Amino acid sequence: MANIIKKIFTGLLLLAVAIFSAGCGGGDSDSSDYAPVDETTAIQYTKEAFTYTFPLVYMYVSGVKFTNAPFATTVSAPVNQISHSDCIGDANYGQVSNVNRDIVCSQAFLDLSRDAVVFTKPATERFCLFELFDAYTNCVTAMGTGTNNENTKFIITGPRYYGSVPSDMTHIKVPTNLARLIGYIRCDSDEDLENVAEIQKQIDLKELSIYKSNGRQPSGSFDIKNQYNPLQKLNSFTVEEYFNLANQLMVDNPPADYDRDVLNRLRRIRVGAGLKFDSSIYGESNSYRYFESIKQQCMNSEWPSNSQVYYFQTSNYNSAIWNFYSSSHLANFATNFGNDYNYRAFCAYNYVCAHPNSCCLIVSKYKDDTDGTNLRGGNRYKLIFQQKRLPPRMESGFWSITAYNARTGMIQTDDYNTVFSVVNDKSDISENASGTIEISIEPVTDKKKENRRASRKAEGEDPSGDEPIASGSASLPIYNTNDNFFLIMRIYLPKEEAINGFWTAPVVTRIEEEDKKKTTDK
Repeated sequence: MANIIKKIFTGLLLLAVAIFSAGCGGGDSDSSDYAPVDETTAIQYTKEAFTYTFPLVYMYVSGVKFTNAPFATTVSAPVNQISHSDCIGDANYGQVSNVNRDIVCSQAFLDLSRDAVVFTKPATERFCLFELFDAYTNCVTAMGTGTNNENTKFIITGPRYYGSVPSDMTHIKVPTNLARLIGYIRCDSDEDLENVAEIQKQIDLKELSIYKSNGRQPSGSFDIKNQYNPLQKLNSFTVEEYFNLANQLMVDNPPADYDRDVLNRLRRIRVGAGLKFDSSIYGESNSYRYFESIKQQCMNSEWPSNSQVYYFQTSNYNSAIWNFYSSSHLANFATNFGNDYNYRAFCAYNYVCAHPNSCCLIVSKYKDDTDGTNLRGGNRYKLIFQQKRLPPRMESGFWSITAYNARTGMIQTDDYNTVFSVVNDKSDISENASGTIEISIEPVTDKKKENRRASRKAEGEDPSGDEPIASGSASLPIYNTNDNFFLIMRIYLPKEEAINGFWTAPVVTRIEEEDKKKTTDK
């Protein structure tokens, strides 16, 4: 990343350099490419250019932020080094919405123009999966549990690496020099963190030269200016800053061959590898207004709208409606969006690097199946799995369901930040007489909580170690009764029927307050 940064900010010299990916928008051999365009066409091309380049620029500014460290910490690490989180998500997990309560994450940002990197991971029975993304957020490969890459040692190279590959390593070639590695290790509770830490100690990432010499990891650097929110940073760029940064990034991160058509159009507004953008195409004093409007239209309207074709729901005839995004691009361990640039930008905007569905299928539910109303914290519900229809997963995969506050997107907790609103394949669930599995979803009032705490204290138990009220099976307590909530089901290493939507997803039905009515009648 440091090398890339240096190239970016000395990048004006590159304007005279021949572009490596011939035919993909580089060079200026044909001056007719820069024939003036009318204002309407300029705006249309700018939308297309912002959509095309957004994942690349967002990946870059994210990398600058998360490599802004002199040494590896739990959230950051220098370029070509890995950071490991030391906690699982809770209500205050960096104020991140939709936080995952099942895993502990690792991540690294790679600059493969510096050197190849050697990635080492242990063979483990615990779920341990790493996904590798290129600069355009395509998933190059997945390594670890449930994949074909169960090997423990890999050499990761960029597009211009011509060195040898050690015989004891699996070679992974990334088409861009900027890349991101994200790891997921299953963790069942805070008490399980020690076991995860033992696995993390066996994970290693080093540049090839350091690996060969058994040298020490070099120190990185810290700059207060790079402690920013990546999306806010991207939004702060002027149109010239944004597109000139994108142009320079495309030099070291060559576009794919299938991008030829779009880049030939974008050359008309001087967007392409090594080009210099000129905002005069919008007329005097209009560039800021146009660019701000275009960004908002793309992110808040056009990308979501154009991505609806990939918005699926479970489709079994007697199944509830759980929604998820899917496509042929996301179905495999390697995710290449191809020329679906709107969908690629939409996924980057929402997830930065989206899971391939074969790694983790994420489905969500906002409405109950009684009458289609929003899930409400003050109501009582049952989540019902049909006979033997738990989430379909591979043997080494797992599943979980987590409740979130619909207003904030934060995980549901009680007043003491104790998290109960998670149920998974290790929860105490059992079939009832009809063969179905029922999970209660109900509000837990302050009075109920205090009574439970008092009861536990009277029995000589730790009152802070509450267990949620369950009715014959696992329970998802909802503590905020004033807001709507939603559910996210994650299926790690799902079977094909889950990815296609042809499985019997659980229904969520509202329980009428019959007990309350009987009491009132008396």
